[in-house]
Amino acid sequence: DHPPVFVAEIGSFFKKDIGRALDFLAQVVDAGAPVFKTEILHCADVVLAGAGLSHTYNHAHGQRTQDYRQLIEERVVSLDDYARLFDASAKLGVPTVASVFDVEGIEFLQQVGAAGVKLSRNYANHLVLIRACLQSGMPLIMDIGEVYMHETQVIVDMARELDADLIINHHPGHNPATAAQHNLKIMDTYKAAFNVPVGLSDH
Repeated sequence: DHPPVFVAEIGSFFKKDIGRALDFLAQVVDAGAPVFKTEILHCADVVLAGAGLSHTYNHAHGQRTQDYRQLIEERVVSLDDYARLFDASAKLGVPTVASVFDVEGIEFLQQVGAAGVKLSRNYANHLVLIRACLQSGMPLIMDIGEVYMHETQVIVDMARELDADLIINHHPGHNPATAAQHNLKIMDTYKAAFNVPVGLSDH
């Protein structure tokens, strides 16, 4: 009863350029993507300033290491600009989901009529934020790559307790993950163990 659906992901990679995000949206809709996804990264304080965290990531021209707070600051977008993006997706008739990092992001998604809310695997133990997502009335898409089965069971049990819709996503590993890392058979294991719809975060 859960046919596959493709979600076109732009995250926050448009780096504050909402015009570019709107262009991405138009292109993915034109290409036939049925669902659009972004991130509600509206406040850099989700990462502490001066913590000395660095992040190394791959891109088209090689590899880059950057201060993590600086990376986040480069991607922060106002809620007003996010509202423009959601308004455009509504006019195009495409449901939109978004990753959140705080309760204010969840409340924003409720206001703009988002089709769902997503949490990254980094938030698998943030039970306060998970509960807020499950209580929002929107389906929660939860990445569980590199998350222990008993930790996932806690989230599944919480969703059942709250009678909330939960989708769990297999996240195969560090991005970009090679084909050999994907181990898609584990999706059947998740379906059997948790009896919820299962998706794939294919980075």
